[in-house]
Amino acid sequence: MIAVSLFAEEPRRLRARLRLLEERVPWVELRLDRAPPDLDLAALRAEYPALRFLAAWHPLEPARHAERAVALTRAAQAGFDAVDLPLGSPRLEGFPSLRVVHSFHEERGASADLAAVLSRALAAARAPGNVDGDLVKIVAWADHAEQAARVLSLYARAPRGALIAFA
Repeated sequence: MIAVSLFAEEPRRLRARLRLLEERVPWVELRLDRAPPDLDLAALRAEYPALRFLAAWHPLEPARHAERAVALTRAAQAGFDAVDLPLGSPRLEGFPSLRVVHSFHEERGASADLAAVLSRALAAARAPGNVDGDLVKIVAWADHAEQAARVLSLYARAPRGALIAFA
């Protein structure tokens, strides 16, 4: 699966970028942590029906969890196709058929057991009550290409199409 991640900072620039992506990629991860509060997500979603939209909110500081929940709920109400929730987070209430990307973001300098993270994330994605088609995203920290190669072995372990991984 190919997904392009975009910051939702300036609406005019965002729309220009979305026009470039239309018919070229299936998924756009829209980073809402930099979005203006008055950004009309429903109008944006309606303007680009060929794209699938994944709403994400980073950084993941605990002090901003409530803001993330509000932003992702707005995206779900606007008809987004999926939301990105950190591994272990509860699903958004009121959207039982919304796809979730169960994500893990490795901290700088950490060396997580990515195979174990994948196993936990796949179990979360397949848990009872989840939507068929929930996905897993693993973002490894890398300072150079050799470190980034760690994610490649994860694809052999994951069901086809269930994993988004990069470094």
